[in-house]
Amino acid sequence: MTFGSLLNRELLLEVSEPWELAAEPGDAARRAVVKATDHDVERGRLLLEVDIPFDYRGVRYRLFTATARYEGSLASLLREHGRAVANLYGIPGDEIPSDPFADWWRGGLGMIATLSTTTRDDQ
Repeated sequence: MTFGSLLNRELLLEVSEPWELAAEPGDAARRAVVKATDHDVERGRLLLEVDIPFDYRGVRYRLFTATARYEGSLASLLREHGRAVANLYGIPGDEIPSDPFADWWRGGLGMIATLSTTTRDDQ
């Protein structure tokens, strides 16, 4: 799986923080579609659109920028392991910003989630 091959790919999203948005045991994972990939392969950021928006403190979040939680490229981790822990930063509203990967986040909804591919490339 190349970094660009993630475009339009469906991922499963399981939120662990903040705890009030985390799924209860037995709940189905939310689904997200990769809407854009960063050109900076080392940072490996993704723009995700979730199937069911999150409402947090009176703001609706449907779009998220995702990065690897610890180190490395999110795309590489998904390719090698089929899952990765990620930081997600909510983009308020429904419009994709002109540069969704700009380092603009200064508050709002930040989450920790596990992302996983819904199918393996070799299947």
